Amino acid sequence: MSPQRPKSPANRKSIKLPIILMAWPATAIAVCIILSVISSSLIQDPISAVDGELFTQTSPIKAVFNTILFVIGAASVAFGPISFVVGLVLLIQRKSGK
Repeated sequence: MSPQRPKSPANRKSIKLPIILMAWPATAIAVCIILSVISSSLIQDPISAVDGELFTQTSPIKAVFNTILFVIGAASVAFGPISFVVGLVLLIQRKSGK
């Protein structure tokens, strides 16, 4: 039986990366929902819908902001399960000491 050497901080693997990989999809969705609510209440369209009009014109700022929120949310949904599984595997490997 060989004596075990104490691990130095440089050799010890951190669990920050697996936790971040597992948490970012839910965090991104929550941030997108909160920002969407805030943007809909702050950036209101000055032109109200006239009777018989199906759609109203939106401001370009709101359209760009909603597009950015959509891309963030879509990336979170598309890459979230993969990221969660990779983070879980890394976490298990680092906790088991391999």
